[in-house]
Amino acid sequence: MVDSNPSAGAPATPTPQYVLKDGNLAVLRDPRFSDAEFARHCKLLLQCPQEELLLDLSRVAYVQSPEIAAILAFLNEAEELGKTVELKVSKTVYTVLRRMSLDHIVGLHRTTGGTRKHEKKEPS
Repeated sequence: MVDSNPSAGAPATPTPQYVLKDGNLAVLRDPRFSDAEFARHCKLLLQCPQEELLLDLSRVAYVQSPEIAAILAFLNEAEELGKTVELKVSKTVYTVLRRMSLDHIVGLHRTTGGTRKHEKKEPS
């Protein structure tokens, strides 16, 4: 019997957890608790030359305290750099952020389609 699938037996290429491209960071699956990679990728996103950044958490089912701390640090640093951040979240992540009143603390403004936007503040 001949195997008709040439990739059978070959190790599968793992799906990346983070995809960073053109000022967009997509988190493709739930971060592991206390995984420093999420915070590291948020810092990499801040280094992008684009003024408008997107943090896409729409495929993430939950966030825990380390991710929330990383999101807050990311938003604060983006504001200091004068960047605009759009935070696209899943329904469950949206619920968590709302229940914690983080939308009020960091000045998030609701836009369409479950996307949340954090705009840079104008200098006074």
